[in-house]
Amino acid sequence: MLLRRLTRISAFFAALLFITVTALPAQAYSWSGYKWGSSTLAVYIDGGQSGQNSSGWSAATSNWSSATDINLYVTTGTANIYLRQTRISNVTWDGITYRSTAGSLYQAPMNAYLNSYYTDGYTYTTTRGVAAHELGHALGLEHVGGCYLMNSATPNRCGIYYPTSDEIAGVNAIY
Repeated sequence: MLLRRLTRISAFFAALLFITVTALPAQAYSWSGYKWGSSTLAVYIDGGQSGQNSSGWSAATSNWSSATDINLYVTTGTANIYLRQTRISNVTWDGITYRSTAGSLYQAPMNAYLNSYYTDGYTYTTTRGVAAHELGHALGLEHVGGCYLMNSATPNRCGIYYPTSDEIAGVNAIY
């Protein structure tokens, strides 16, 4: 009798734990609510950038494209996303993405910038991480807390310079 009661109680708590764990949202990505109308996107990397910023954009484009269902291809013509460089000392951001929308869709052109005022002092790896973060915004991801690529503060990314498995799953779920 006691054994049967303990078995039922154990089963109840196991079911409760399963329901709680499976109902938790993903921790590493948050969707902006917007997406592109296609999963194939043209990307223009501005050639007038420092080598580190240009290489960072190239690597980030390759990282997202190879890890997700999104096909990002670099073009020298008209693009969906323009990856640029600026140098502004009186701001706190090292990268920023300007997005325009219509309904629930992103509209081209979208512009993302690396701020060389900061990135010139970064290692190439950190610059690549900032570029990957900004491309995450261009694909529909928002900021999250914790040690993830989409954390809003570069130092709080805890050495993460590539999309994490949850961020990849998030982009794949969006598209």
